[in-house]
Amino acid sequence: MIFPSSSRLLLSIEPLEARIAPARIIQVGAPDFPNKADFNYSDTVDARGLPLFVNTEAGVIAGDLISTAVGGGAAGVADTFYLRLAAGDKLRLFQSANSFIDYLTVTSGNVVAFFVDKNLDNEVQSTELVSLSLGRNAGLELLGGVEGDILTNLNEQGTRSLADDSLDMVDLVSPAQTIRSLAVRGGSVAGQILSGGNVANVSINDGLTSLLAGSAAFGATFDLLPGVAGGEGTLTGKPVNSAVVPGSGVAGASITNVTISNVSFNTSIGDRIQAGDGGAGARGGSLSKFFITDDTDGFSLIAGKGGDGDAVRRNAGAGGSVSTVYIAGQDDPTDNDLIRISAGVGGASTTGGNGGNGGFVSSIFVGFQLIGGRAVQTLGVIADDISIAAGAGGAGRIGGA
Repeated sequence: MIFPSSSRLLLSIEPLEARIAPARIIQVGAPDFPNKADFNYSDTVDARGLPLFVNTEAGVIAGDLISTAVGGGAAGVADTFYLRLAAGDKLRLFQSANSFIDYLTVTSGNVVAFFVDKNLDNEVQSTELVSLSLGRNAGLELLGGVEGDILTNLNEQGTRSLADDSLDMVDLVSPAQTIRSLAVRGGSVAGQILSGGNVANVSINDGLTSLLAGSAAFGATFDLLPGVAGGEGTLTGKPVNSAVVPGSGVAGASITNVTISNVSFNTSIGDRIQAGDGGAGARGGSLSKFFITDDTDGFSLIAGKGGDGDAVRRNAGAGGSVSTVYIAGQDDPTDNDLIRISAGVGGASTTGGNGGNGGFVSSIFVGFQLIGGRAVQTLGVIADDISIAAGAGGAGRIGGA
């Protein structure tokens, strides 16, 4: 069922959050017999009348903006749902003997969790959380995995109202759409993590496909309802204040403090982690504080390119840097995969300005882990190819260094 958070009075309102109600504890997944003691997908409001699960097919009919963006799933079947959570809310999942665990906790901002009732039993299960849409400056902890994507496309319109919330299906809202923290502790992110702005404090226990910020996400496709019709989008950008096509003077999105852990031959960084390029005259995004303890098939860490100069900002932007990276050695069944670490190149100027400096690379530890504040050599030996490159300076009246 649902209870007020023990850390706040029942009528307290969180400051600085787009909240309309106290933090909630929402319990799901328990058998309905002999006594129903939790919420099912068919429960649309709690005892106080606050919204719970939205059947997206019914939502489309009712004109709900989020439902309309993703579609209703299989026609005539109650199979696709979403649940909107705010800072302090907890989704607790049934385990056994009337015990529940904190499955999804929102620590800041607002989150929309999408579910597919795969066996149509009306009960929430851990394998049925398929994707997450994040609002500005969101933070969360998940004790499980995500089958689809996690992306910052929840557009809260800058208001306190929930009624005007929508999903941006062609962009990531704006460069200000940051991720404050993201911890996935019980599984992998089978899809991508896509952020419009800076990303910080990411911890993934079982690998991910890619983590892309700002312009690095341009052209990416995503699916909020994998396995059923609807939920797809392609990030092509908006004409104004785009996250994936940065405007003049907008710095590239950076990524910092990322840990990929839990050694297993079945998990890894599947593709790349890449910061955003800068807009005209602006610096590229940087990568810093990366701790990779599990990868056997290679990966790329790529900082953002500096923005080229234009008629207004003649001097080009500097490339983004890569700093403080620890890559642990481990037994690797496949030799000679490529680990690529690249700083961003400086932007060029053809308008009489200076070229941007190339990004630097520093403090790269291959075959080490950070333990107790010290670099400690790991027992495993990396058998992959490694490419580490600083960024080249851009051309201009005075070329970048």
